[in-house]
Amino acid sequence: MDASEPDFQKIAYAVRVPQYEPVSSSGGVFMLLAERILSDGGVVFGAAFDESLKLRHVRINDMSMLGCLRGSKYVQSDMNGVYRQVEDELSESKKVLFSGTPCQVAGLKKFLGKDYPELLTLDLACHGVPSPEVWRRYVDEKGDGLVHVNFRDKSCGWRKYHMTYTYKDRIEKVRFDKDPYMQLFLQNVSLRPSCYDCAFRNGGNCSDITLGDFWAIADVCPDMNDGRGVSSVIVNTPKGKSFTSELPEPVEVRYEDAVRSNGGFFTTFEVPAARNDFFAGLDSARNLKKHITRFVKTKSLFREIYEKLHTVMASIKRRILS
Repeated sequence: MDASEPDFQKIAYAVRVPQYEPVSSSGGVFMLLAERILSDGGVVFGAAFDESLKLRHVRINDMSMLGCLRGSKYVQSDMNGVYRQVEDELSESKKVLFSGTPCQVAGLKKFLGKDYPELLTLDLACHGVPSPEVWRRYVDEKGDGLVHVNFRDKSCGWRKYHMTYTYKDRIEKVRFDKDPYMQLFLQNVSLRPSCYDCAFRNGGNCSDITLGDFWAIADVCPDMNDGRGVSSVIVNTPKGKSFTSELPEPVEVRYEDAVRSNGGFFTTFEVPAARNDFFAGLDSARNLKKHITRFVKTKSLFREIYEKLHTVMASIKRRILS
């Protein structure tokens, strides 16, 4: 089921929500939309970690609990029973915000079988989702003292985010492109099989609103480029448009600019040659970290220096031109 209407033209915005941006992966838009639904007596469904750090979709009806849904989480979430819960809430005429990957939103629409005026659906520019079994193994090897994970810690900058592992007695920070789990994900080795043949690229999603990181903000809206994070907001339906009045000072941009430099909107990945061998040896691998290093490509020191210089020069060029 496609939530879009034939005559509706997608609208794209660059948005930053000051009160939520510092603690969000990008610009904080999800928190603002969720807050509106809760303030109207509705409920919000999204992905949160349980005590064992398994990712599950959960129901939130209290503002104080909303924080557990915040932030990017690079693993497939458990959807057991969630669609039925959404249907139950809608049958009572409650407002519902459902957030998830494009395929999870499509699954919900298929399950419901009809449109509900009270339902707002929100998906994201999805790179793909890693296997939950790989994540479980990775968490197990991290040790019993691990209590929280932040996949997108922006304390060192939005573009240089870290994986932050919080233990009972310490905090461990790893640059995202140096973390073995993230390396496996970014090189597409650990993605679910359906992610390599995704039907929801190139605007094929059926959500009301699509959120992503506005990575091209330095070129499109230099005044917003403060290094703290900006959201790209793609409005796909009239229902989604009705919620944009809540956004603080949205800057309308071209759709092409909003999705530029963000492969999650349009890139279809080929199955890496290493994937089959990685999963074939997963069960017997005694040390997952060592197993991962056999299947990910690492950058040479020369390549890292080159990329850093390229980034610095591009920044200098933008400043001169602006």
